Amino acid sequence: MDIKKIINYVVIFTVFSDALILKNTHLFEVRASYAILSIFLFIALAFFKKLYFNKLFLMIYIALIFFSLVNILTGNNTLLLFTKQVLGIFSHAFLFYLFIKFNNFDIDNLFKIYLNIAFIVGSFGILQEIAYLSQLDIFFYYRFLFSKTSLPLILYTEPFLRVSSIMPEPTSFCIVMAPAFFISLFSLYRNSFKFIKKLKCVVIAMSYFLSFSISGYIGIFCAIILFLFNDMKKWYIVICFMFLILISAFSCRFISGFFVKIEETYLVLIGQKKMAESNTSTGTFLTNASVVQQVLKKSPIIGHGLGSHPISYNRYGYHYEVPVMNEKDANSLFFRLLSETGLIGLLLFLGFLIKFYIPKKNDPSDFYWVINNGIIISFIIRLIRQGHYFSEGLFFFFWIYYFTKKLLLSTDK
Repeated sequence: MDIKKIINYVVIFTVFSDALILKNTHLFEVRASYAILSIFLFIALAFFKKLYFNKLFLMIYIALIFFSLVNILTGNNTLLLFTKQVLGIFSHAFLFYLFIKFNNFDIDNLFKIYLNIAFIVGSFGILQEIAYLSQLDIFFYYRFLFSKTSLPLILYTEPFLRVSSIMPEPTSFCIVMAPAFFISLFSLYRNSFKFIKKLKCVVIAMSYFLSFSISGYIGIFCAIILFLFNDMKKWYIVICFMFLILISAFSCRFISGFFVKIEETYLVLIGQKKMAESNTSTGTFLTNASVVQQVLKKSPIIGHGLGSHPISYNRYGYHYEVPVMNEKDANSLFFRLLSETGLIGLLLFLGFLIKFYIPKKNDPSDFYWVINNGIIISFIIRLIRQGHYFSEGLFFFFWIYYFTKKLLLSTDK
C-alpha cells in the first residue's frame, strides 16, 4: 500500500470517527478529525504550490460571517460560540475540498475507499448484534476503545440491540452509512453494476436495517422513493410499495416508541397534551421548533448568526419544562440553518442540493448518479435529525456531491 493510499484511508476514516471526541473540555470539543485533517494539511502543503478553494463557497461564507458579526453586536450571539463554528466549518470545508483536489478529483477511488471502510464499520455492527444476542457484553459495548471519549450509546429494541457500530449512536451510524446503503441496494438490484462486491452490499444493507433507527428507516424510505422516480417499471413499482408496507410494519413492531412518538407529537400539536408530559424525542423536536419560530419572528432573513442556537434555546426554550436535549445543534440541520442563518442560509443549502442533483436519466453509466443520490439521502436525514455542521463527514459528502455533477457535465462535453 503506497503512502497516498494510506493518507486517503486515514482522512476518509474521519467520516466515521465521531465517537473519538475527548470529554471534559469546556471551551471546545477535541475531535480526532481535527488532528487527522491538520496533519493532512501539512502533507498537502508539500504537494501544492498554492492552496485551492471554491470561490463561490468562500464568498457566501464571508457573507454569513458578516451577518453573524451583526448579531454579536446586537446581543443575539457571542464571539466564542461564533468563533467555534466559523473555524470548525471553514477547516472541514477547506480541507476536504483540498483533499479531493489532492486526489485529482478521482471520485471513483475515494468513494471505493469510503465503501471499504463502511463495509468494516457495518461488519462491526453485525458482530455487535451477534454479541448482544449471545450476551457477550465486551464485544458489543466497546468500553476498551472509547473509555475516555464519547461512548457509543447502547440502545435496545426488544429483543434486539440497535446497532451503532463504532459511531456514537444509531442515527449517526445511519447518516454516515446512507450513501453506502443506497449504493449497496442498487448493486444488489442491478447485477451489471460492478462498483461494489455483493457480499459487501449484503453486510452494509443488513447492518443498516439492524440500526432500528427512525432516521435509518427514513433513509430506506428515501432510497425506495428515488428508485421509483428513476426506474419506473411497473413490476418494480409493485415490489417497492410492498417493501414500503413491510418496512412500515417492521418499524411499528421493532423501533422503540415508534407509534408513541408520532401519537404524542400529534397530541401536543393539537393541544391535548403538554410538551413536558411527552416523550423526550417529541419534547426535543417541538421545543427546538418553537425556538426557531421565535428566532424567525425576530430575524427571519439572516437568523441569529452561526453558533447562536444555544443562546436562542436558553432565551426561548426554557419555559417548556422538557429535558434539555440538542440545545446546541437544534436537533436538525433544517432547524439550525433557520435559527442561525435564517431563510438565506436554508434556501442556499436547498438550492445547492437541487442544482447539483443528478437524475438517473442524465447518467448512462449510473456511476455518478448512484453516488450523488446516496449522498442526498444522507443530507435529507441530516435536515430532519442532525444539526451539527461538521459531524459524520458532512463536508466530505458535500464536495463529493458537488463534484459528481461537475464531473458528469464535463464528460458530456
